[in-house]
Amino acid sequence: MPGVNFDRAAEYYDETRGLPEGVAERIRDAIIAFTKTDKASKFLEMGIGTGRIALPFIRGGYDYTGVDISLEMMAKLEQKLAGEDTSAYNFRLQTADITHLPFADNIYDVALMVHVLHLVPNWQAAVEEARRVLQPGGWLVVGNELAAKPKSEVTSYSRSANDQWYTVLRELGVNMEKQQVGVNWRDPQPLLDYLAEIGANAQLVDLLTYEFAGITPRAMLARHRDRLYSSDWTLPEDIHAEAVRRVQNWLDHECPSPDQLEANPASFRAIVATWPD
Repeated sequence: MPGVNFDRAAEYYDETRGLPEGVAERIRDAIIAFTKTDKASKFLEMGIGTGRIALPFIRGGYDYTGVDISLEMMAKLEQKLAGEDTSAYNFRLQTADITHLPFADNIYDVALMVHVLHLVPNWQAAVEEARRVLQPGGWLVVGNELAAKPKSEVTSYSRSANDQWYTVLRELGVNMEKQQVGVNWRDPQPLLDYLAEIGANAQLVDLLTYEFAGITPRAMLARHRDRLYSSDWTLPEDIHAEAVRRVQNWLDHECPSPDQLEANPASFRAIVATWPD
């Protein structure tokens, strides 16, 4: 079963998931350093989206293939490259379900899945497909961006606003954990266990830490109000409207600084796996 299609989010995805300037290049460099790969290596990104991870690889001349089920998201990537001299680029895009890749066995040196497996119900099939298309000794990198500090130490008001949103949803009887269709990054152990079960040597590593600018609580509520996050897309109208009302009330009467922006440390955390030759 394919994951969630992000066609509807293509116009605003980078606004909500974009990385600070220079961080995508640092993520690329950290992946290359960890996997000991170079421009002779072949990279595959499963769920390439708008290219926020891919573009530094592409512009750096790496051999890079990207697949996604969303034509609109990949169109945004192509728009970013419009007008550039792409003669030195070595990339290709293809529409594909990451649980059924249209590639032969043992092609790629690195398979990347970043911020995608939580959207794939049959995520085990995607992992198996990555294993199939990787060359012996190749690397699977399953990454996500997370707060670098424990939740209790994160001071960003925007994170408090986000917590308030999910607290209200729980009060309204919505269990977002149960609604998540794929891998839960708050608990990576099932993915680590599955990788061990299928013979991989896997580890959880923080490949990079960096500063990200949060958004204000008011702006965070606006994102949820406008259903910019995929977790909000399936909320019933009455539940969604009541959650907006309650969080707006909290914003108006209890939030200490509804318009304050505060930077916080973040981590690009990855489960990195390889199979013995």
